Amino acid sequence: MEKMQELERKLQEALLRNRELELKNTFLRSDNSQLQSNVDKLQSDITSLESDKGKLESNIGILQTKLTKLGDELLYLRRSISIRGKTRTCSLANKQVKVYLTRAAITAMCHDPQMKAYYKRKVEQGKHKASVVNAIRAKIIARCFAVIRRQTPYVSLVA
Repeated sequence: MEKMQELERKLQEALLRNRELELKNTFLRSDNSQLQSNVDKLQSDITSLESDKGKLESNIGILQTKLTKLGDELLYLRRSISIRGKTRTCSLANKQVKVYLTRAAITAMCHDPQMKAYYKRKVEQGKHKASVVNAIRAKIIARCFAVIRRQTPYVSLVA
């Protein structure tokens, strides 16, 4: 407490010695309107940032909902394999997505060196061609999720 009083006394002495400093000090202490307007601007900026944060959080929620729905559809794709009876697509699965994934897997088998080598290796091991195509579909889905999770473009490696 004594140090504060001593600093205040030294400030007053310095102000008395220098008229210019005294004028600036009185100006700073008397003009609260400028300070108040700056505080108001800061508060409005904080309010706008909070509203932007709310918008971003709602967009993140929408994206999470869409990813959850996509994950559910992929789960239905996995459940489409029947244990008993004739194999058929599950009624809950999105059949159009399965068609697109199968086409993508067949195209990848022909043109992607990694997938082509994987397909040849599995068929030589005695796997059924359709089950290898299903495995390639799963690899394509895994690649898609990895690219989304990393938020970087896909980089193909040499087989």
